[in-house]
Formats: sequence, structure tokens, C-alpha cells
Amino acid sequence: MKLYYFPLYGVGEQIRMLLAHAKVEYDNEMPTGDSWKEFKPNCPNGQMPVLEVDGKMLHQSQAIMRFLGKQHGYYPSDAMAAFAVDAAVEDWNDSGKNMSYMSMFKPEPFPEEELKVFMEGMNKKYECIAKILAKNGGKFLCGDAITTADFTVFASLCSWAVNQPTEGKEHQRHVYTACAEAMAKHPTVQAYVDAMKAELAGYLAARPKDRTI
Repeated sequence: MKLYYFPLYGVGEQIRMLLAHAKVEYDNEMPTGDSWKEFKPNCPNGQMPVLEVDGKMLHQSQAIMRFLGKQHGYYPSDAMAAFAVDAAVEDWNDSGKNMSYMSMFKPEPFPEEELKVFMEGMNKKYECIAKILAKNGGKFLCGDAITTADFTVFASLCSWAVNQPTEGKEHQRHVYTACAEAMAKHPTVQAYVDAMKAELAGYLAARPKDRTI
């Protein structure tokens, strides 16, 4: 099995986290530059992530997540439970829409005025998680068992509120700090993140720290 994605956290990180939690061995391929140009024609929709399984190239991050979730017990067989998982992911993706973050990749610090707008969207995302947790009443988003929704949401949170301003991204320290401080104002969200951090402690300790988001 091979996972193809850029050397970023991005939408590939949820897949890496699921595979790590399930203790699945795979090749983590990260095409860039010329190697990406060479590989791109192999992508069914011209984009990554792509998961290669038995010679088949699987695409679309959420389709990959459901595929792996069904294989490793993270996606319910019950239709109503599966609906709750899918709805949690879609609610998360819909919350805080139109958040602009391309300034994170610039050599200059993220502009303060732009950050204010960004944090309005991030707070909507925290409120979304708090609402889902309250509704489902469990340790994780859809109850007391981890599902694909948890890897999707937690991977995104890790790119912002859990990320650290290590070498190469110190100039964006104020962004990571703002996200972490805002999350701390939502106790149930913070508790959820702490629970997921415990589940993935080994992976988080070993993963590269130099990626922006």
C-alpha cells in the first residue's frame, strides 16, 4: 500500500493518522516538483491524496477515509451511525467556510487584520465541534469509539491549534498561538483534542514538525 501526498499535513494527514492508529504499514510517498509532474497523470482526478492498493489508485480523501474506515473498524456498518459520521465531517467542512490561509506560506508574518477574519472562521469551527460533542455525548465526535470523522477533524486541528512554530515557520507563531488560545476557551473541545492526542501520542511525537499546515 502506498499513500501519495505532498510534504504537508493538509488533507493527507487524516489518512496518515488513521493508518498509524490502525498500525498499518504503508509507503508514504511525497511527490514534489518534477516527481509530482511525472506522477500526476496517474491520479484519477489529477490531484492528491491517492492511495494505491493492489495496483488500484484510489482518490478523494473522504472516499479513501471511508474505504480504510470500513477495513479497520472506524466506519460504522449501521446506516444511522454512518450518517452521524458523515454529517460530522460535512458540518466541520461547512463551518468557517471561505477561511483564507495562503498567507501562511509567505515569508512575511500572517497580517493581523487577515488573522482577525481567519479567527472568526476558526471559532465557528470550535463551536461546531462543541455542538457535535454535546449532541452525541461521547468521548469522541460520534460516541465513545473513534471514527473516521475524528481523524478528519483532529488532523485539521493539529495543523493549527496543536502545531508548533518550529524551524522555518517561527514567523507564524502568532497564528498557532491564537488558534490554541481560542480552543482553550472551549473546554469540551480541548478535552476532545487531549483525548485524541493520547490516542495518537506516538505518531504525533514522530511526525515531521517543520510543516506549515
